[in-house]
Amino acid sequence: AIARAIAGEAHAYFIAASGTEFIEQMVGLGAARIRKLFNEARNALAHGTHQKAIIFIDEIDAIGFKRTGNVEG
Repeated sequence: AIARAIAGEAHAYFIAASGTEFIEQMVGLGAARIRKLFNEARNALAHGTHQKAIIFIDEIDAIGFKRTGNVEG
């Protein structure tokens, strides 16, 4: 909620995603989703609707834990 409010105050395009969305069993699918996220931001900027974009990835630590096998909090 805070990140969305900051984006509103900055008049920036806001995109939210969860880190768990990028963890996939199939190789490359998570990377494709990240590329899609950044392309969405670029398209919003290119169409002139916004001059700035904020990409907020919640639970990003989930990606690191999955890659390292670390289960500690």
